[in-house]
Amino acid sequence: MTSKTKKYSLLIALFFMPILALLFFLKAQYNFKPVDAFETSILELPKNSEELSLKKNINIISFLGHDILNNKNVFFNLNQKINKRFKVYKHLKLVVVTLDANKKAVNDILSELQQTADADIEKWNIVYLDEIAYKNYYNGFNVNIALDKNLNAPLTFLIDENLVLRGREDDKDNGRMLGYDANDVSQVNKLKDDVKMLLKEFSVHNNENKANRKSNINLKDEE
Repeated sequence: MTSKTKKYSLLIALFFMPILALLFFLKAQYNFKPVDAFETSILELPKNSEELSLKKNINIISFLGHDILNNKNVFFNLNQKINKRFKVYKHLKLVVVTLDANKKAVNDILSELQQTADADIEKWNIVYLDEIAYKNYYNGFNVNIALDKNLNAPLTFLIDENLVLRGREDDKDNGRMLGYDANDVSQVNKLKDDVKMLLKEFSVHNNENKANRKSNINLKDEE
């Protein structure tokens, strides 16, 4: 190859490389769809023995009242679809807010979960409140979705690191989704997809790509 040919080849490469890079980033941007954010104020967790905070974490939070044993599928579904899938991501928190009287029932559920599903129960964060504090905290979510007669919330909520409620403004199956029915596997699958997108968003905003690679997190492939 002559020096003249080499020169032209270098100029062509220098011309096309920025274009190819731009196309690559445009494709990546096109494939990245941020999870919808709702304009509602989410309160920080009340003071709790675990010193758990929602801020600076991605949080999946469920409110389970008096009949928690009849809602244990919430634990099993979220464990199967979320905990197993993203368990190495340290900023993702599975939170259950419940009543003080449920401590034994919760321990029984977690024990069963560990035995039957080989779950990492250390990833579960349980916040116990008295009934008044429980109701006050839930009302602070301002989602206008009433607790049922047993003080269970019908939906599980996705809260980002800035205490912003995330969900779907116009889901093709359910319309506006302020939260997800954790007893419905199809909705838990939607939650899984949204968590994946929110983890990507979190990584971009917090410059944690290096930490993610060290944790061997794969957000592209589904099991």
